[in-house]
Amino acid sequence: MRQVVFAKLKPRSGKVILWGGSRGGLLALHYAATYPDQVRGVVAVSPGWLSLSEKWPSEEVQERLSLQRQLLGRAGSRYRGPTLWVYAGRDPFYAEPLTRQLFESFTAAGGQGQYFFIREHALPSGHVPPVDLWKVEAERFLQQMQE
Repeated sequence: MRQVVFAKLKPRSGKVILWGGSRGGLLALHYAATYPDQVRGVVAVSPGWLSLSEKWPSEEVQERLSLQRQLLGRAGSRYRGPTLWVYAGRDPFYAEPLTRQLFESFTAAGGQGQYFFIREHALPSGHVPPVDLWKVEAERFLQQMQE
């Protein structure tokens, strides 16, 4: 299904659109920050580096959150192109309030982004939800990059 959505984008200026899920989403944002002149946009699905689960002691969760906020803040300060962030409920690694903190770290540092959270779904796990659940947002995001 991903091909259907992303195949609609016309080539332009040799720049790429990066897509990454979970740790790959954070890496896509990091790549865009390192090589901003090569990246047209980033779709980050459940981006994060370390899980932020309630099963960890609260001190460890805070350390993990702090590290990820630093990484995303650094990315936001260096990449100013468009990004789409997608998270979903029932994610065993990232609860909604924490995902908003991660996104805020990126945008507070100057990054541009759209945050989309899928609350209603039938998946057993919301980690890296399939594009069917956020296809409309992806198409809207890609359309904005065409303009």
